[in-house]
Amino acid sequence: MSRNQRNAATPMREKYGIRIPQSIKQAIIFDDENTNTKGQDSMAKEIGSLKKLDVFEFHPSNHKCPKQQGWSFAPMHMVFDVKREDLRHKSRLVIGGHVIDSSKHSTYSSTVQDISIRLLQLVALHNKLNIMTGDISNAFCTAPVTEQIYTRAGPKFGNQEGCILVLKRALYGLKTASRSFHEFFGHCLLQLGFSPTRADHLWYRKSDDYEGYNYIAIHVDDIIIAAKRPAEYMSQIEQQFNVRNKEDSPSYYLGNSYKHNNKGNIHVSSTKYIKEVLRQFAKQHGEVRKQSIPMRTTEHPETDQS
Repeated sequence: MSRNQRNAATPMREKYGIRIPQSIKQAIIFDDENTNTKGQDSMAKEIGSLKKLDVFEFHPSNHKCPKQQGWSFAPMHMVFDVKREDLRHKSRLVIGGHVIDSSKHSTYSSTVQDISIRLLQLVALHNKLNIMTGDISNAFCTAPVTEQIYTRAGPKFGNQEGCILVLKRALYGLKTASRSFHEFFGHCLLQLGFSPTRADHLWYRKSDDYEGYNYIAIHVDDIIIAAKRPAEYMSQIEQQFNVRNKEDSPSYYLGNSYKHNNKGNIHVSSTKYIKEVLRQFAKQHGEVRKQSIPMRTTEHPETDQS
């Protein structure tokens, strides 16, 4: 079954009341029906971002990448979404990593532990460090690719359609993309004088003149900096990466809400995250009735003998 046949058989997906296209053709149809170009604009923005990051090396359509020399072909397709914050249409060009043999490469990639983030905030509070957060745009695509992969440019590449594209960066969809990015980002932090802690290798620290440490941790593409002057380190990171949604003394990070009081303390809760979960649940299953305890009074789990 072709991808178009699979898409036709897939039930229509909606998010926040907006239809999510399953293909480029469907995105164009939805734009025509909605009398706008939001889907096409998001695709053009994605292609432009990848070109700016120098993800591809362009070759004529008759360029050869012999399999005997270790080259592998992988198809590309566009994935669509709608961002929760502003209902912005989002397109992501991904490559079919499932057809690539990555057995000769390490694909394991972890994320910083939740307890490490809590400890980092506790250390920052105790040492009167300032906290700054942000997320790296197209994070995986900033790292060099480890495999020899080529593909062919589709219609969204305009007059370059049909060209052979050799991957220079770790495009989303590759099994090695996450690990490649974290190794690349870690190398950049080492150049800034940071080194991974023994507690968590994605939690980095650097000694400072004030006889303490500055810290940086990363969760996928979300970074958090705890330092006397975190903006200075953020500026250094921005010399190599495009950092979005920067926030000084953040009120929200990784599903946790933060409130700062005038005593210098931080109150951590999951209020915003829980409210969003309840909102989405109510949208699908109806209003959730308030209860004084976390279960219905008619339930008696102590009688369950299973």
